[in-house]
Amino acid sequence: MSKEKGSQFLLANYVNNQSDWLNAQILKSSIDLLNEINDELAIEWISPLKQHGYKEYRDNFLNVLGISGEVPKEIWPKRGPVWDGLAKAKGSSGEEIILLVEAKAHLSEMKSELRATSTESINIIKKTFQQFRQKNGIDETYASSWENSYYQLANRLIYLDYLNHTLNTKTYLVLINFLDDPTNVRTSLQDYLSHYKKVFHEMGISHLKLLKYVILCYI
Repeated sequence: MSKEKGSQFLLANYVNNQSDWLNAQILKSSIDLLNEINDELAIEWISPLKQHGYKEYRDNFLNVLGISGEVPKEIWPKRGPVWDGLAKAKGSSGEEIILLVEAKAHLSEMKSELRATSTESINIIKKTFQQFRQKNGIDETYASSWENSYYQLANRLIYLDYLNHTLNTKTYLVLINFLDDPTNVRTSLQDYLSHYKKVFHEMGISHLKLLKYVILCYI
């Protein structure tokens, strides 16, 4: 960790010092995950761990999670998302459950845009977004918000969809939102709730079935 404030610091602190409490907050935020996880209710954190220098993983995240291979370059170019956190759990039948974790401490962290400079990469990303929207009945009038306003959430949804529906690995995207961050900018629960409602509407995903695998956790 480069600084002792903000979402990166807070997530690392909970993962390494209060993981049982953090795990409980995640489980109580998702009926679906609670139903899927085995009776031990155990979540194993892979990152960010102190013993690994709080390392965050990128293109090799599947291997770190014990899943062979990478996301095909036809779906996403190299230098894909950097995950704030990665975790695993066991399902009721012993199957692996993956948690992809993003942490936020204030609303400005959620604003993002496509910054790729390679024409090839830009074309791949736009094509993948378009195919996802078409598959899920999302009108192309929402395309601008995916690329210019909420790019990070958009690309996380692509990965969430790929793991669940192509790799057939039960996966959840856990969006951890820190309330009234004492180390930096204070953001209220009402601020977060209003923001997410606005984001889902502006992206055209309010009725997206994949949202059952998105966990909004406020702590």
